[in-house]
Amino acid sequence: MQSASLPFRYIVYVLLALWLKPAIGFASTNTYTDFEQSIFESPFVKLDEITGTVIGQGFTDQALLKNSVYGLLELKKTLNDTELEIGLAFDSIDNQPKINTLSYTHYFDDYEIKIGKFVSKIGVLDFFSCIDVLNTTRIQYYDEENINLRQRPSLLGQFNYFLDENSTLNFIVAPYDDNRRDYVNQSIGLSLNIGVPYYLLNSGNSTIDLIAKPILLPVYNQGAKQAVSKYIDNKLPKNHIELDTTTFAMNYTTYQNQSTFGAVYINGYSNIPIIKLDPDLIAAVENLNDEDAVNYIDTYLQKDENEPIKSIQYNRYNQIAVYTETAIQSYGLRAELSYRDQFPIINDVTEQLSLGLGIDHKGEIYNNLELQYFYLPNKSIKAYYAIWQMRFDSFYIGKWKTQIENTSSLATYENNQLYGMLPSINFNYKNLNISLKYLMHSKQELVENTAILSVKAVF
Repeated sequence: MQSASLPFRYIVYVLLALWLKPAIGFASTNTYTDFEQSIFESPFVKLDEITGTVIGQGFTDQALLKNSVYGLLELKKTLNDTELEIGLAFDSIDNQPKINTLSYTHYFDDYEIKIGKFVSKIGVLDFFSCIDVLNTTRIQYYDEENINLRQRPSLLGQFNYFLDENSTLNFIVAPYDDNRRDYVNQSIGLSLNIGVPYYLLNSGNSTIDLIAKPILLPVYNQGAKQAVSKYIDNKLPKNHIELDTTTFAMNYTTYQNQSTFGAVYINGYSNIPIIKLDPDLIAAVENLNDEDAVNYIDTYLQKDENEPIKSIQYNRYNQIAVYTETAIQSYGLRAELSYRDQFPIINDVTEQLSLGLGIDHKGEIYNNLELQYFYLPNKSIKAYYAIWQMRFDSFYIGKWKTQIENTSSLATYENNQLYGMLPSINFNYKNLNISLKYLMHSKQELVENTAILSVKAVF
C-alpha cells in the first residue's frame, strides 16, 4: 500500500512546491536543495500558468445550496506544439479531491485536436442558452469569470479545423458523462433553480399536470427533496459510455467586421429525462373533477407500495441553430435561434423552438439583459425567461474597492410564474473578495429566502 501511494505523494509535493514558490520567495531567500532546484528548472515541470482559487460560501437556509468550501488549482504547460492543462479541485461537500479539468491539445498548421475533460462553449448567450449543451452550469458560481468554475467540465474530444484566418469548423464528440445529466435543471439560473423545472409541468394535458405537481414539486422539509429522491433517484438508468449515449456536434463560426456568426448541428443524448407516470393513475383521475382528482392522488401517494413514476428514460434528439454577436458603439448585441425535434416533457416528447436575445451596455451602470422565448408547437405551449444583471460603478471604502449589483430573473410557463432577485455588495482588496448577497424569490413554499456570505481568494 505504501509503494502505491508514493507517486501521488510526489505529485502533491511538486504541485504544492510550485504553487507556494512565489510566497516562499517573499518570506525567505531563494535557496533550494539540488532536488528542488531540478524540479523548478525541469522543462517538464516548469509551468506557463499556475492559478489557484478558493471560495467559501455560507447560507442561512440550506434547502437549496449547502455551506461549502471549493478550491481549484489550475496548471498549464506548453511544450512545442502541445498544451497540457490540469485543474485539481476540492469540494468540502464531497470531502475529497477530484480532477476538475484534464486536457491535452496538439496544434497543427490548419487544425488542432483537444481531448480530455474540459469546457467547450457553443453559442453567445451568457446566462441561459438552449444550444450550450456540452457543460452544465454550477448555479452557485453562475457569474464567475473563470469558465472552469462557472461550468462543469465534461469528457470531450474536439477537432478544430481553421478554414481561414476568420472561420473555424469544430467537430465535437461528448461521451456520456453524469455531469451533464440534470433532471433538476441547473442551467436555468441561481434564482430559478428551486425545484424541478416548471416547464416540465406543462405537458398540455391537465390530468398529467395535476399528477405531476405533488410528485415533482414537493414542499421541502429539512432541506431534503423527499419526493424527488423517493420517486426519481432509484429509477435513473445506469448509463455507460457507448455510441447510443454519445453526443455529436458540428459547429461553424466566422468573424466578420467585429461580428460573430455561427451555425451548429447537434445529434445528442438528452440531459433531461422523459418521466413516465403510472398509466393506471392517469386513467383513474382523468375523468374526475379537480377536487376529487387531488383527493385521489393524495390517497394514492400515501401508500408506499404505489409508484407514480414508472420509469425515467433519456432519448436522442437532433438540434440545429444559428447565432450571432456584434457590438454597436457601447452596446453588445447577441442572439440565438434554435430548433430541436424531441424535447422531453412529462410522459412525452415534443418539438421545441427557442429564441434567445441579449443586450449589454457599459455606462455609469453596467446592464446585461437576456430574454428567452420557448414554443412547443405540438402542445401549443409557450414559455418566457428573462434575467437582468445590473452593476454599479465601484467606489472605495478605505482600501476596499466596493461594488453594488443586482440580478433579477423572471420565468413564465403558461399559468406558472416564478421571479427572483439577488442583490449583493462586493468588497475587493488585492486578491481577496468578500460578497454579501440575499436571494429572494416567489416560491417560499419550496425553499425560503436566504442570505449568502461568499469569500473568494485568487492566487
